[in-house]
Amino acid sequence: MAPNPLDHSNFLDINLTVHAELADKFYEALNLGGYKNKRLTQLQVLLANLISNHQTDPDLYTALSLADGFYKPKSRYNSYSIGKGFINLIRELAEGD
Repeated sequence: MAPNPLDHSNFLDINLTVHAELADKFYEALNLGGYKNKRLTQLQVLLANLISNHQTDPDLYTALSLADGFYKPKSRYNSYSIGKGFINLIRELAEGD
C-alpha cells in the first residue's frame, strides 16, 4: 500500500501571511483573474504556508480543505477573511489556468 502524502503534512494556517509585494509578484506572474485585493490576501496566506512548511522540511506538504463551507470569512479566528474564493484560487492554480 502506498503511503499517504497527507501523513507528512501541516494543515493550512489561515492567519499566516507574507509581505504583499511577494504576493503581488506572483499575482502578476500567474496572470490571475478575480478581484486583485482579495487574491493578494489569499496568495499571501498560501505562500506563507508553503514557505513555512518548506523551511521546516522541504518534503512537507500543506494540507487544506476544498469543502465550500470550511473557511468562514466572518469568523473571529479568520483574521484575513479567507473564504470560498480561496478554494477557487487553489483549483485555478492546480489546473494551471
